[in-house]
Amino acid sequence: MKVELLFSLVEGLEVTNIEVIDGVLTISAVSTQQSACCPLCSSLATRVHGHYTRTFGDLPCAGQPVRLLVQVRKFFCDVTGCERKIFTERIAPLVKPCARVTTRLSESVQTIGLATGGMLGARLTDRLGIQTCWMTILRRIMALPTAPAEQIVELGIDDFSFRRGRKFGSILVDMQSHNVIDLLPVKRDFAKSLLTAKLEREVRAKGYKGSQRGVYRYLATLEPSAFPNVSRASVSTSRQAASSMSSNPPLTISVQQATWLFFRKQADLKEAEQENLRLVRQASPKAEAAYQLVEKFLQMVREHTGEQLDAWLKEVEASHIEAFKSFVTGVQQDKDAVLAALTLPWSTGPLEGHVNRLKLSKRSMYGRAKIDLLGLRVLYHPEASMTSKGEQASAAASRVK
Repeated sequence: MKVELLFSLVEGLEVTNIEVIDGVLTISAVSTQQSACCPLCSSLATRVHGHYTRTFGDLPCAGQPVRLLVQVRKFFCDVTGCERKIFTERIAPLVKPCARVTTRLSESVQTIGLATGGMLGARLTDRLGIQTCWMTILRRIMALPTAPAEQIVELGIDDFSFRRGRKFGSILVDMQSHNVIDLLPVKRDFAKSLLTAKLEREVRAKGYKGSQRGVYRYLATLEPSAFPNVSRASVSTSRQAASSMSSNPPLTISVQQATWLFFRKQADLKEAEQENLRLVRQASPKAEAAYQLVEKFLQMVREHTGEQLDAWLKEVEASHIEAFKSFVTGVQQDKDAVLAALTLPWSTGPLEGHVNRLKLSKRSMYGRAKIDLLGLRVLYHPEASMTSKGEQASAAASRVK
């Protein structure tokens, strides 16, 4: 077997020497091409001007770093109208002009960086025998091109936080292809966030040394009357409904278990769960009414019968169940979006999946990545637009190339 085939060198290169220098496997080679094309006018040149040696890194061999020393030639371009009189022969696709590493090494570093980030990628490449640093890995990622977005018919938008309660962004997803389109910075201002920040400053002035999250959790335990301008709509309606039923002495299930029974289909419940659901429904007339309202709403969600939303809201108002008031208020405030969710066939599931992957990438970089770097990691994620493993592998390879 030829040595050139062993190291996957391009045609036209001949290996002349292999030795280990300072722990690096050094491969010397010469170009055997008789002619080369001018990069400016693409004409064939045969008159040699001189020689020089190009040095660039390559993928490691058995964990040992590899360095290529390739002697290339300079040619004269004899075309009269060409501005390039002397040029160096290209050895593509092994290495790009003026590059100091091979294309395959650059692609490997990009792939590692997209999967792990800068710091973690540097640790991994060091174990693999690739000589690079975290800043180089980030530069490889930032050099990736961003493909222009095609015509979008159905666009999904969801928010995420760079820093809880302070800095936010939006992710844009094509709901037909499930491709991530872009990440955008968003400036938002919430009453509770401002209240939390103000209270935090006050308590820190008095000696508080805890986190802002601790202040936020403390505010969540206070009564709504203490803060009339702050909404408490984040409390789950189903949890409140179940809480009003949990005082029945024969009932021994928790609030979470009762809530879960309300949301599951009866056909999927076991005999013991069906018995618990019967006890919950028999606990009081309001419990039965709440169950019927939940069933009707879930039926609208599953069957996309959003035209029944107005009738359902009237039934909720007629039931006078306090636990549904905040939920109905939220529906009324964003009725168009709720009606679209109950009518159109699109789901926010792909959006939530992309947000979860985005959070994983953000945390792997210790929350310090800016939106441009974070956006590239999300756009080039192998699961960002493909479902099957074969499609993911082919798409990742074609994107990097």
